[in-house]
Amino acid sequence: MVHILVIDDNPTDRLLVKRELDRQFSQLQITEIGDDRLFGEALNRGGFHLVITDYQLRWTNGLEVLKTIKSSYPECPTIMFTNTGNEEIAVEAMKSGLDDYIIKSPKHYVRLCVAVRGVLDRVAAWERVARLENPLNSLLERLNVGVFRATSEGKLLESNQAFLHLFDASNLADVQGIYRQQLFLQPIDSGESRSQNLEITFPLADGRVKWIRFTQYLYSAEGESTIEGLVAIRFS
Repeated sequence: MVHILVIDDNPTDRLLVKRELDRQFSQLQITEIGDDRLFGEALNRGGFHLVITDYQLRWTNGLEVLKTIKSSYPECPTIMFTNTGNEEIAVEAMKSGLDDYIIKSPKHYVRLCVAVRGVLDRVAAWERVARLENPLNSLLERLNVGVFRATSEGKLLESNQAFLHLFDASNLADVQGIYRQQLFLQPIDSGESRSQNLEITFPLADGRVKWIRFTQYLYSAEGESTIEGLVAIRFS
């Protein structure tokens, strides 16, 4: 069952939102929030999947609600449904992680439901991807295959534990120098050639040498480029 918080200090508006949601969706749990006490209690309980908030509230405003939600539940989608905001507020809210901004009017209650359905569909899609990724990540760990991501300038951003294990490291900082010196010799070309296959030797404390094979790709999205790669032992 989907649990939605409806935050609005106007009980009539809360009722209208609840009535429209009940008409369009089945299996909903809706919690109405009309003051800061109820908001605090809802934050402490958790367990909600979506927040719909007005902008102008007696105790705060929708931007502060959004920031509070995101600080405690960063993945929780939030929609602002209001008639007291403006374009500047909408832009700032979107930059802070708002999923949709809708002007509150009788004809827009239907649009609110469309936005809710879109958000819930996206959340369901993300959850399906996560269910697929978790077994894959576990398999990579068992096979001792490292996965990493770096900036296009060669700064390591994140990796799985297998990546660190291959270098006998406990954190990315311990591997950063090796990556920059031996693996980031030439930036990946942003033209036709967008991948590299490399092999390096890594000396072990007992005098043996570990051969490590790298495959790394340049990935571009929304104007930003990152390097993503796989790492495995060829032989020791």
